[in-house]
Amino acid sequence: MGVPGISRCQLSVIRSFVFLGLISMDLGDDNVAVLSRGPVPFNNRLPPPSWSMYEEWFYTLPHSPVDIEREISFLIKTGYGTGSRISPILDAIGRNAAAPDIVVVADFGPSNSSSPYRYKGEGIKVHNVFEVMLQNDELSWMASRPKFRQYSALKAAIDSGDRESAQEATTAFGWELDTIKFIPGMKLLYDEMLNKKWYVILDDDTYPILPSLQFLLERLDHTIPQYIGNPVGDRIPRFAHGRSSIILSHAAMEALFGHAQNHQVVLEAYADSLVEKCGDQVVATALMKIRVALDERFAGLFNGFELPLTTRIWPHRFCLPLVAFHRMSTPERMEDAADRFQDSQEEVKDDLSLGNGDHVGEDGELSMSSEKIQDEIACSERCSGSPACLAWTWNGWNGTCHTSPWLIVGAPRQDGARQFTHSGIEVSRVELLKDRCSKLMKLIRE
Repeated sequence: MGVPGISRCQLSVIRSFVFLGLISMDLGDDNVAVLSRGPVPFNNRLPPPSWSMYEEWFYTLPHSPVDIEREISFLIKTGYGTGSRISPILDAIGRNAAAPDIVVVADFGPSNSSSPYRYKGEGIKVHNVFEVMLQNDELSWMASRPKFRQYSALKAAIDSGDRESAQEATTAFGWELDTIKFIPGMKLLYDEMLNKKWYVILDDDTYPILPSLQFLLERLDHTIPQYIGNPVGDRIPRFAHGRSSIILSHAAMEALFGHAQNHQVVLEAYADSLVEKCGDQVVATALMKIRVALDERFAGLFNGFELPLTTRIWPHRFCLPLVAFHRMSTPERMEDAADRFQDSQEEVKDDLSLGNGDHVGEDGELSMSSEKIQDEIACSERCSGSPACLAWTWNGWNGTCHTSPWLIVGAPRQDGARQFTHSGIEVSRVELLKDRCSKLMKLIRE
């Protein structure tokens, strides 16, 4: 039964990491952030270990080791309007003991050879991919197209020092310019980092959880074309959501940019970016032409919309790692993500602490709301009586009880709200979920 007003449970089955209230699992030498999401409900009982296509990779031994510093590289896309995010994301990633090489691309660049940005103690250049394209004889025809005319207007404002006009320009059409950055950015990344096993594309407000990323990539083969991400879109091909992050193997990047027979595909992708609204769709179309399709098995590992404290943790994916968080759009959010997840080597405790937040969060299709519930004890009992329930919140202002088949950490409630609202989790069910994860990890090790 859930414990009224209690959001802290003692778990002695396995050790848990506590990242200021965010859950992760001790996987021996590999410590991976576990915050999973997904639409599948937790039905009448805890599911047995699932060997479905969406989980099978997790229960396999590593294919080959992956050195984060030497064998992974990141492409960070940014723009004039979001340039203030560059330093926070570089600082956040660079705080990890092992951090990958990074290439930054944008619709602007420093006016001189020096760069105001630093990464791992050294200056890092921001590449203006529009200028790179215009210097390419095969692409110079693009200068007369609408998106490049928009870029020219932005550049003129920047060069003249008219920050107000530059900001107005990037607000009006910066998102259209972003479409163009994918393909030249990827080519630059490949050309500068030829020998990497894996390439990851990030927005400037996406925080990658490096140990989780490493855990995933070590179970995959970089020598075959791999295209991985969060599937979106209602047309073929579905594409990996760029803001959630996109992962490409060496073989995939080599096939697209390193094979002469596919050069025309790349040129067509440049042209597509002038008319398409989504750059990540352009990437998928180009890869489909060389027969590299999005692998949708890993959909639940990328969080494109929920923030860390409000990410829904679902039973059926409780054990799987989360690779990245999007919407870290302020320096405070990015720094907070780094504080929680850098190196995933925080203090080890024998318990799980969820703090005093609302552990249900926003209502969803599978949550339940009941009115005229007397107190938090009655609300907790409603959760206990529903086989699917993992969390409950009772609102003392109006006597409403909310229950859900997921749980969230939840932002801490203020003192005033704490007096009139109570929230808790179904402790015994969470213990069973943790036990399931422990047994699955034991199978992996054996």
